[in-house]
Amino acid sequence: MATSVGDDSRPEATTASAWGKRAITIAAVLFLGWLAIDVAVNGPQARRVEVDLAKELEALAAPPGASLVHQSTSSKPRQARAGRSYRAALGQADLRDYYDQKLKERGWHTCSRRPPTNGGDDLVSFYYCNGAYTAILDYAIQKDRGWDYAVELSWGVTP
Repeated sequence: MATSVGDDSRPEATTASAWGKRAITIAAVLFLGWLAIDVAVNGPQARRVEVDLAKELEALAAPPGASLVHQSTSSKPRQARAGRSYRAALGQADLRDYYDQKLKERGWHTCSRRPPTNGGDDLVSFYYCNGAYTAILDYAIQKDRGWDYAVELSWGVTP
């Protein structure tokens, strides 16, 4: 009887192949189960935090003369965001002073600052913290983004 190359009709090869398929199926089922539990348990909390962040962002009035360009919110299990971008004639120092005061009034404190990188990033970012929440004030040095500055509040996101 002739056999073709790759034809392995030995019983142990068939058994090993079957066990491999079972292991992959079991791993896939466990992963999908974990994913479903994660969404069911952590998804509602993330949506509640998303609403809280949107309210907090709404309470941070933009400086006089600033106009809203875009706003968005999003969430997924263990993460939430709310952000707005604006056009404004204010410079970086004036915006920083304005938001330092407004955020401090609401219980936020300065965490850090990130200057632009040499890789072409034209943003200067200021970070604020309030418990588990982070706020980022991004100031665009180049004015070709369609906005001059942005404010983003987040939870569960590493900046």
